[in-house]
Amino acid sequence: MSELVVEGLVKSFGGPRVLDGLDLTVPAGALAAVLGPSGCGKTTLLRVVAGFEPADSGTIVIEGTKVAAAGRHVPPERRRVGVVPQEGALFPHLTVAGNVGFGLGGRRKNSARIDELLELVGLAGFANRMPYELSGGQQQRVALARALAPGPALVLLDEPFSALDTGLRAAVREDVRTALRATGATAVLVTHDQEEALSMADLVAVMDGGRIAQVASPGELYAAPVDLGVATFVGDAVVLDVVASGTRADSALGPLVLREAVHGTGRVVVRPEQITLTDAGSGIPATVTATVFYGHDALVRVDVAGSDGPVPVAIRRLGAPTDVSIGENVGVQVVGPVSFYPTA
Repeated sequence: MSELVVEGLVKSFGGPRVLDGLDLTVPAGALAAVLGPSGCGKTTLLRVVAGFEPADSGTIVIEGTKVAAAGRHVPPERRRVGVVPQEGALFPHLTVAGNVGFGLGGRRKNSARIDELLELVGLAGFANRMPYELSGGQQQRVALARALAPGPALVLLDEPFSALDTGLRAAVREDVRTALRATGATAVLVTHDQEEALSMADLVAVMDGGRIAQVASPGELYAAPVDLGVATFVGDAVVLDVVASGTRADSALGPLVLREAVHGTGRVVVRPEQITLTDAGSGIPATVTATVFYGHDALVRVDVAGSDGPVPVAIRRLGAPTDVSIGENVGVQVVGPVSFYPTA
């Protein structure tokens, strides 16, 4: 089984550690997204796993084979790893078939295998086209087919959708996810796009300071972040100061239900979709300060009275344009439990 296990991985480039004792396990057949801000070490992790950079210390095991350890560095061509880089990086002088078949040696380099992969990525009939005749999304599909051609134990995707337009990005993401599932490949996607990570991955690993802060399913990560840093990085969040007693906390948005019983001062994270607007006179009094319409939903910003002044709150609403106006007095209510983080 092509499980990936990374333990205690350290990497620096003559200065502070870029990877600082990083641990990550990706089960066989799963797609894991490594999510983090630019400069946190995501691409370095990918390059060390691929074998393009040697690890300073730590171990990497792919499909039961130790490819990196003390005194051991298996070169990239012997790791059975396929890489999908940013913007495809196709060979401009080769046809689509030539690009896909590039990694196939001997008798395996045949048109049947290439046709099978092109059909898998939605490009049947494109074998004789040149890269310059393809759109950006089509080039990324060819890059994926090329990475899958030799039957790798692991596929690494380095922000492969970042150069695509928003509408095209969603379609290509879905095609890539479908192709990976069809082959049963184990894959790691490096991205800074929260929506991309949450919508595509079986597991999401949030990276911070050269380490993995939390690994969980997208639903668990969003609903129960391990700390306030993860909570505010993954998705929109309203952060409130509270005093907790058991499973209840008093806040500027009224009494809140906590996921676990705790006591003391701290902060809670409320997701915008947990907050509902009510008529003035019900709920907690608030004043509308802004509305932003996105088409599929809208964002309403309100101010709620707090002990130290107005508390800004964002509310996500589904459906058509908002039916409230700036300056209007409304009420707000929180639905569902929230996560609590004690004051350090």
